[in-house]
Amino acid sequence: ERMTANINEYHSLRKLRSRQSRIFRNARVGELTMNFEKRVIDEEVLDQVTGQIHFLSLKVHMHEIMQPRGSREKK
Repeated sequence: ERMTANINEYHSLRKLRSRQSRIFRNARVGELTMNFEKRVIDEEVLDQVTGQIHFLSLKVHMHEIMQPRGSREKK
């Protein structure tokens, strides 16, 4: 009877261990997925910002071109 109790305890411990490692593994996969999604979002934001900077510098350049010739040299 004592032996059976030990075996049962051993099996329930193993079950608990495998459950813990499964939870940990799933958490790790979830974390990696989140990191990947975050990186994708960061790249999209970066693209948008780069596009805006490019557009603004183009506007500034156009504005400078449109200035009358003399007004630029006075500065």
